[in-house]
Amino acid sequence: MNYVIAIPEPIQNNIASWNLSSDAEDFPHEQIEGGMTQEELDRLWRHAGPGSAYIWNLDFQDPVCYGLTYFFTFWLVFGPEPNYLYIYQAEYNPRENWTLENQYEDDDPDYEEN
Repeated sequence: MNYVIAIPEPIQNNIASWNLSSDAEDFPHEQIEGGMTQEELDRLWRHAGPGSAYIWNLDFQDPVCYGLTYFFTFWLVFGPEPNYLYIYQAEYNPRENWTLENQYEDDDPDYEEN
């Protein structure tokens, strides 16, 4: 089964308010537009509750500023339309990480809610 991921207008406005570079803003939109398979959904973290939410984490290294990585967290829920997932919360955390030699030093992602 494949799911379409819908971005409600308040979430679209929230993402736009982050003032990301065009490359950084395009990345999550490209991932979202690709939708999600049932297998991909099954691998996501699941937040327990009356209406289960799936937590989808993405990270993106800025192609211009190599020491800057964006960590995105999207909370997905089922909605009224069949085969649709809706983003009901979206957050991001930019993180700069440089060594003394101005090279990016990779470490564990720092997702807000995980």
